[in-house]
Amino acid sequence: MVLSYYRFEIDLDPDPLGLETPNEVFGLPALVAASARIDDSANPGSLPNIFVPGTGAPNTASLDGLSTSGNPDANASADYSSILDVDELTAEMFVRTEEQVGVLIARSTSTNVLSGISDGFRIYDPNDLKVQFYTEDPFGNVQLNQISTSAGLDDLSQPRGDGNAQWRHVAFTYDQTLGIGQLYLDGEVIGSATAGAGSSLYWGLESLANQRTLDVGFGLDGFNFSKTASDNGYIDEVRISSQPLTEAEFLLPESRHYGLILALVALGWVISRRKCQA
Repeated sequence: MVLSYYRFEIDLDPDPLGLETPNEVFGLPALVAASARIDDSANPGSLPNIFVPGTGAPNTASLDGLSTSGNPDANASADYSSILDVDELTAEMFVRTEEQVGVLIARSTSTNVLSGISDGFRIYDPNDLKVQFYTEDPFGNVQLNQISTSAGLDDLSQPRGDGNAQWRHVAFTYDQTLGIGQLYLDGEVIGSATAGAGSSLYWGLESLANQRTLDVGFGLDGFNFSKTASDNGYIDEVRISSQPLTEAEFLLPESRHYGLILALVALGWVISRRKCQA
């Protein structure tokens, strides 16, 4: 079951207090952000359509910083009514950034998820991807679990800010039955942590329920990765489901084709840039 899905296609209400999309229904979770915007200025658009199978709709925009100068942090968030108080889940999104420090997505009562969390989960450090998530075992014991990797979103063999940042798919799954959390990059498992069979995700004290927020792009920008007229923002297609999905169920083309797709997209960008410089 899909709990929240933020496609970032169009801002129906340009007021900075809300980022509405056609997929969001009145009374259900909606992202709010005073420092983010939906960027649909590019032509032909944001992610290639093949990156988002099964949506039945084109992808033409993505989440960006509010200012038109540089790449300011997005710092988008959803209000506490986000229906994420579940025992297990999958959180997935497309991201591109050369930044070292930042939170891709988090759900917690903590007010500064860049510094850490006291409940819930966060995916952070985009170029040394990590996950922290809290669980509670059947006896009421709460513990913090950590997944740490050296895998990153950017090709760090190239200079930062070289315009080399490409869209990557990141996903975190937690399986309550097995008590295992897994972190994926482009459909491949890059790290895992075991909390204990039967342990459920822990979302904090019920007395703090009205402080639970879903943060997207907290302290995150693109580190000036030279966006062009055919580029939009740096976060897109954020989907959260109430069960641990398999790779085949992600918002991702078949894995055996994904590397080729990324290579073709990168080649097209290089050719386009050379034509512009000619």
